[in-house]
Amino acid sequence: MTSASAKFFSGKGDDGQSSVMDGKRRFKDEMIFELLGAMDELSASLGLAVSFCGEKESDDQVKKDIRRLQEMLSEFMGRIAGAKKTGWKETEIIEWIEDKISQYGQGITTLAGFSFPGDSQIGAGLDLARTIARRVERIAVRYGRETGELSPQSIKLFNRLSSLVFVIRQNVEIRNNNPKQLVG
Repeated sequence: MTSASAKFFSGKGDDGQSSVMDGKRRFKDEMIFELLGAMDELSASLGLAVSFCGEKESDDQVKKDIRRLQEMLSEFMGRIAGAKKTGWKETEIIEWIEDKISQYGQGITTLAGFSFPGDSQIGAGLDLARTIARRVERIAVRYGRETGELSPQSIKLFNRLSSLVFVIRQNVEIRNNNPKQLVG
């Protein structure tokens, strides 16, 4: 008995075009693909950070919260791509992110200066995710201005997202007795 191999490409994008949910062919360098691609990179980098989490109970909460961020990104990507609207409530998500920023930020003093990634694997993974989150925000601002398809709440959500990733990283490093060294 032979098994059929799955085909992992369609060839439909060989001409430099693709489509989202509406089926309309668009060039792959259009802003919608730039935004969706950056959001996908952010989700992947968050997954990398999760893979570096340890076995402590506090790491379980970090994993849970990062997975929640990935779920939110996935749903948001679907909405941008034209999926049917679900129970997505930007205000509630922003409130959840702000609550998490407060929780993870407890006991962290005001920081001044810059720090270099690499003191720990999870810290470096979260630093990578934070920088990608900032890029997503910049692309989202441009996409929103050019298309009018993103609300001010969406932009606010992206802004808060990078802040949350930053404070999770600070919290993890402090809990692991590895506070970031600030320069500048």
